[in-house]
This record gives sequence, structure tokens and C-alpha cells, in this order.
Amino acid sequence: MNKIKVGDLTPNKVFESNLYIGNGSLFLCKHVPLTADDVNRLIKWQIDDVYSGEEQDVVDKGDLSKVFERFVKDRVTFATIYEKCIGTVKENFTSFQSNNIMSLGRMKEVVNELHSMVAKNANLLLNVINAREVTIESHFFVRSTDVAALSLMIGNAIGLPDERLKSLGIGSLLYDVGMLKMNQALVRKIGKFSAEEFQQMKMHTIVGFKLLVQVFRLDPETALIAAEHHEQVDGKGYPRGLKGDKISQFSKIVSIAQAFEGITKNESRPDTKRGLYDAMKIILQEAPTKYDTDMVKVFLSTMSLYPVGSLVAMNDGRKSVVFMPNPNVPMRPIIKIIFDANDNYLPDGEIINLVDEKTVFIKGIETNAVLVMKAANELYKIRE
Repeated sequence: MNKIKVGDLTPNKVFESNLYIGNGSLFLCKHVPLTADDVNRLIKWQIDDVYSGEEQDVVDKGDLSKVFERFVKDRVTFATIYEKCIGTVKENFTSFQSNNIMSLGRMKEVVNELHSMVAKNANLLLNVINAREVTIESHFFVRSTDVAALSLMIGNAIGLPDERLKSLGIGSLLYDVGMLKMNQALVRKIGKFSAEEFQQMKMHTIVGFKLLVQVFRLDPETALIAAEHHEQVDGKGYPRGLKGDKISQFSKIVSIAQAFEGITKNESRPDTKRGLYDAMKIILQEAPTKYDTDMVKVFLSTMSLYPVGSLVAMNDGRKSVVFMPNPNVPMRPIIKIIFDANDNYLPDGEIINLVDEKTVFIKGIETNAVLVMKAANELYKIRE
């Protein structure tokens, strides 16, 4: 492991090994030139050092209590930025729907913020996204923001360079913009569409493509996201029934992102939404017919078995929050106990690296919604 001061980093420098942040998150792939934006991102996040070397060697556990404090601080910061992103998306989509006015510059700022969070800690952003409740009124703005964030995670996981990530980001943020110009009574309908209604709804892909090209002047590859995000690799999607490599790379990414978002959040049927682990399994099972299998595998491989920020049940009845993974031992992350066996909150619960503690282990993800909400309130909201 080689520690490098951020102040010593210069644009265009190339490293022979990957660069990581102290929490083990990949920051820059080897042989990719460092940019001024990369350096500014580190400064913005108040990161003093990065590490070069193999992933298992760069997780700087240090004083785990300080690592946990940083995790909580970052979690609150991420949630604040994420909510501001949703607010910007809502403001611009509402304006475009009623007055045909949208600030593409402000929407690109949303992409930059999401991109920055993905680069710093994608799994923590995923936790923030997963914790956000949606309603029928808010779902379109939340979904668009989430799909953009998830698309950036996938793009980052498969190694897209920054410029392509930013193109992917704005295209995925606006991927469903055609819905804003459809019959809104039809859009808001809950339940199955008639054959005629379904044919009408399919047109949002074509409307969206035309808007991205003619109104927003996006390049054709980016605009194709709007046209192709419902295509499937087996050719059974719409509107053109494209197969395999006939579907653009960006569109393949967004189709995975929107499916993942739809499984974990369902505003009209909240009882049907699934957890992150279930979503991973479902996406992987459906990949051979619907999605690019290689892309799915790379994306899912970046996710932890017990995602950062998740509440887990221990074998002794206590509950804990996962705040740092052990990449080589995914079943034994670093945790903080926050509830005793009787579900009483423990503000000074112990921190345990499960690699070092062999008698304590995780039984599974905690599914009690009341307890999950209480954990979030105690850990994050009181600090906002």
C-alpha cells in the first residue's frame, strides 16, 4: 500500500496501479490519466490521502471509531445532496411539462453531483437511494434521479471514462422525458393497460428521442437512451424489437438501472418492492433474456453481500449497521452494534471487525421496517 497526499497529485499523471480512497472505494483505474476534476473532487470531499496498490491492501481501517464517524458524516452529506438533486429534477421537469422550459445546465449539475458521489462511495449512495420513500406524486422525479445514479454506477463499474460517464448521466437523467408529453391521465393510471393504451404508452420512447435530439441537442448516442431503454437483448422489447449488439451500450446500461430501481421501489404497490439482495438475484436471473449478462455481472460484483449502511441481525440477537466492507471476506464486514437483543438503541454500541471476531456473525438483513426506520433516525437524521 502506498499513501499519496492529495496535494501532491497533478493532472495528467498516470499510475501503474488503481487509486483508492481510504474506505476501499475505487477512485481511479490504473493507466487512466488523472484530471483536474478528479483532484477537485477529492478536495471537495475533504479527502487528504489516496492509496495505490491492490484493493485488499488499501482499506485504511485506522481508528474504527473515526472511520464510523466519517461514514455517518458522509451518509448525511450524501442524503442532503441527493435530496437537492431530486428537487432540481422536479423543478425542471415541472417547468418543462407546463412551459417547455428546462435548464440543461442545471440538469448537468445534478449529473456532476451524482457522479461525484458514485466516485467517492457508490455503495453508500445506493444505501441513500434505497432508503428514500416514494409516493405517486414524487415517483417520476425520484425515479429519474435514481436511474441516473444507478446508470453512473454501472458505467463506472464497467470502466467508462469520465466524459462518456457524463454523457451517460445526462441521457439517463432524461431517459423518460417523453412521458412528460404523454396523456397524463394515462401515465397516472394504476393497473393494466388495454392493448390500445399500451400502444400509446410505447410512443413515449419515440417522443423522448425526438426531444433529446431536437430540443436538447444531445448527440445521437445519448439520445438513443430515450428510444431504446425498453429494448431487450432477446428482441422482445420495444419500440423496434432490437436484439443483442443492435442495442446501444448506453441503452443497455439504463435498462438495467431502471429495472433495478423498479424492483427496489414500487410507488403504486409498495408491498411488492424488494431489498437490494433480492433485486440483485432477480436481475441476474433475467439477464439472459432481457439484459447484457456481462454488464450485469460486473455491476453486481461491485455490490457488497451486506451493503454499506444496511441494518443486519446478528446471531446473538443484536442488530448492527454495516459501515465498512472487508472486500476479500464479504460475509464478515466491519459493523457497529446499535440495538441490543431487545431492540433497545445503543448509542455507544461496540464496533466489531467480524474478521477478527469469530464467535459473532451476521444471520441476515434486518427486514423489520420500523426498526430500520428507527436506526436511520438515530444514526443520521439527528445529525442533519
